[in-house]
Amino acid sequence: MNSNSPENALFNFYFPNINREIISAPIYVDKDFEGTMILFPSHLNHGVNPFYTSDDYRISISGNIIESSHKKSFSYQ
Repeated sequence: MNSNSPENALFNFYFPNINREIISAPIYVDKDFEGTMILFPSHLNHGVNPFYTSDDYRISISGNIIESSHKKSFSYQ
């Protein structure tokens, strides 16, 4: 809350640049993002900063999507 950087409610991706320095790519989140789904590779480091200007709830749901070549087949006799 008393930070020198304006990172209220930011969603950040973190990755090394060509010099191996860690940089961030922020997504500035506000009320317009309600109901938005962001899909990204699981190996990408990320972080979410809290809202300091609201007492509203933030609900985040995370999970993994796995592509599988196994097909279930059923046979009925």
